[in-house]
Amino acid sequence: NISGKLRQLLVIAMPQEAQMGGFFDPNHRVEEIFPMYGTGHLIVLLIGLAFIPLMVWQKERMIRWRNNRTVMVGISVAILAGEIQEYTMMIVNKYQPAYELLPFHLCGMLAFALPILTLFKRYDVLKYLATWAVAAGLISLVNLGITHNCPGNLTFYHYFWKHYYLFLFPIFLFIAGEYEFDYRYHLKSM
Repeated sequence: NISGKLRQLLVIAMPQEAQMGGFFDPNHRVEEIFPMYGTGHLIVLLIGLAFIPLMVWQKERMIRWRNNRTVMVGISVAILAGEIQEYTMMIVNKYQPAYELLPFHLCGMLAFALPILTLFKRYDVLKYLATWAVAAGLISLVNLGITHNCPGNLTFYHYFWKHYYLFLFPIFLFIAGEYEFDYRYHLKSM
């Protein structure tokens, strides 16, 4: 069984609290609640929305970052590493529901597609996914779909950084002048 062998390898490298089903186990639940539209959720939304005027204000810096290949590769590799880590932990810990083990839902596919397209400098294709990414990221942040609604689990943080990325990265590229949002791109992506 591949899952069992992978689990044995990772148990050796994991800290003790993760082996006991803590921070790194996506099945682990902590009683601390992060309620939808509670204070914590509203702060998370305000932080995400505050990045947009900040990026506009720092447009010249955004253009420099966009033209810096190290920054673009670093962002892409970090997002891909986070996705791979999350799916690895889900497989190792036999996460339920099983359909979540496949990245075939919109956010999962976009979280792989955007960084891969960025690594290969395929912004001509990325612009067709931009509207979907912004919408998926924003909807997921506004209408929380986290099954681990507590800060005591890595899955909680992964949910937020993935959806912040989906929401903000296409806006960053737009502000940096990589492309323009156009309804025709969205219509062609359907």
